[in-house]
Amino acid sequence: FNIASDIVGTAGQITILSGSNNATISVAIQADDVPEIAETFQVELISVVESNQRIDSNNNASTVTISRNDDPDGIFQFSDSTNDSYIVNESNLNIVTLEIERSGGLISEVTILYRANPISQTDLFGATGLVVFSRGDTLMSINII
Repeated sequence: FNIASDIVGTAGQITILSGSNNATISVAIQADDVPEIAETFQVELISVVESNQRIDSNNNASTVTISRNDDPDGIFQFSDSTNDSYIVNESNLNIVTLEIERSGGLISEVTILYRANPISQTDLFGATGLVVFSRGDTLMSINII
């Protein structure tokens, strides 16, 4: 990740007018659609033009953090190949395989908890489990027996 591609105008000069005690420094943040974790940069006061002025060396920098954005860990949903509903016979050992896909960011490992909830009179007692997407994984399957 390159913070330099996210900020525009990284150097400049400000003037604090007579009678004022502050000025505004503007740093433009460049929007993009690249999934990113939090990024931090610092704005530092380097020097003053007037010889009788000085910068407080204990308070000459400010840190700015650009929040995580564009879903760096991904967005999860059942894949298009997974049907909306299944019909199975209980007399046979039936396994329903559901695919979960990850779109967007692939930056980190993500663990998803799932639960099968009975919605009618059934022999299903509410199965739960975990599926782990490692960094870079885009498709995982879960089996409901």
